[in-house]
Amino acid sequence: MNISNDDKVSKPAVYHCVKCKNHCPNPLKLPSCGHIICGPIGEKNATCCAVILLKTVNTAKCPKCPNKLAKSTKLEDLEPVIKPQVSSGKGSTAEIQPKNQGASDEFEATASSSPPPPKPTREKTEFTTDIRDDCRMKIIVIGETGTGKSTFCNILAGEEHDSHLFPTSAASTSCTQVTRFAQSFFMGDQGKPIDIIDTIGFNDPTNENDAFIIADLVAKLNKNCDYINVVAIILNGTRARFERSLIGMLRIFHEMFNKDTFWHHVILIFTHMGMDKDSVDKRKNANKGNSDDERLEDYIGVLAEQFSNAKGASYLTIDCLWNKDNADEKEAFVNSMNELWDRIQKAKRLTTKNVTEVEISNEKLQKMIAEEVGKLEEQMQKKDKEHAAELKEIKETLRMEMVVLLKIQIK
Repeated sequence: MNISNDDKVSKPAVYHCVKCKNHCPNPLKLPSCGHIICGPIGEKNATCCAVILLKTVNTAKCPKCPNKLAKSTKLEDLEPVIKPQVSSGKGSTAEIQPKNQGASDEFEATASSSPPPPKPTREKTEFTTDIRDDCRMKIIVIGETGTGKSTFCNILAGEEHDSHLFPTSAASTSCTQVTRFAQSFFMGDQGKPIDIIDTIGFNDPTNENDAFIIADLVAKLNKNCDYINVVAIILNGTRARFERSLIGMLRIFHEMFNKDTFWHHVILIFTHMGMDKDSVDKRKNANKGNSDDERLEDYIGVLAEQFSNAKGASYLTIDCLWNKDNADEKEAFVNSMNELWDRIQKAKRLTTKNVTEVEISNEKLQKMIAEEVGKLEEQMQKKDKEHAAELKEIKETLRMEMVVLLKIQIK
């Protein structure tokens, strides 16, 4: 079948920042050279590469070329690459509002004359080894094996629940075998860039295997991640009870970060809970008339007995296997994901620079952490040498080009 030019759909251009090397949701052009740098996203101005660069404007220059910025350079002097759409009568883009106060993922335009809006462009997730200074909200996902951690990561990235992006398994062994950093977009929306830190599922922090898991995580957070915004703890809502392995896992993470602020960043995600009316009613009957919220708040109360700062901890119920043909489940899922994004946006930064100072009595674990940190430091030193050699080559190329230009001018 022949397709006319009018029927062809062009893919949106992808721009990468010369400073952080990542995809730019809001790309800006640097003056003179025109190289691309990350611009602010919403109200997160302080975290974008452009603002960081302009803070050192007296010595600031393009990260890719010798072009220096004028001392008077301001953020508004940087030209946006993607021009905003302006509403101006017929054919303009209408403001989009969700139906029923966010209860559905179907949208309608407030201007009846406008055509239905296109769905957000779904961006791909890319795995990387370093997520420092990339201007994204960062969410670390932890949980015991079998709680649905990888399934949740797939949903978070806008994939199907059983996507191979974050492999899932019905077996008792974890599919994730190493801590991974994924530069992604919340629910696939290019306007919501996030980093997903996918950790290895574990069951007992005292055994040798789980000791390696913790050592791997601590080393990577310390060396390749500068901060996190949200700690998502995945729990199976159908068997929400405290076991020794869970308490041990939470105690490790509680020790890793600032004890006074850690729980402000935690969101307990209860999975495996069908939200159709029959499932909700069955759970209520099985729990002596207590609703899901009442039961989970009791759970938080027990948690606070173990960790005093956990009182009032945040939680959400998210059924990643929700039935798309069921209106109740659809509404519950959309509302929960909207609430999750709202909490991610509001979350402050929790630094990871001191995670190696975690007080762990297990001497073997301490040794493993030191070994993993040492390996990462060696890798980083090797990359620094490679970058230095590459920079030297670029400078030599520029010098030769300048010599050629001078010769031409002299002639």
